[in-house]
Amino acid sequence: MLEVEVPANRITRYEWIEEGKLYREFLVPADVLNTIATVSQVPEQDEDEWPAPPEG
Repeated sequence: MLEVEVPANRITRYEWIEEGKLYREFLVPADVLNTIATVSQVPEQDEDEWPAPPEG
């Protein structure tokens, strides 16, 4: 599993806002994301602490 971290203040302009959503969604161009993101592998023992993805 990978963890991708990005500074919130660098992606707010790419937020896709829809009324009634219970989550935040961002449509960040790949060239922007590739320059600001930090990617790291999550150790296996930490994977159990992550919430399960939604079904559907």
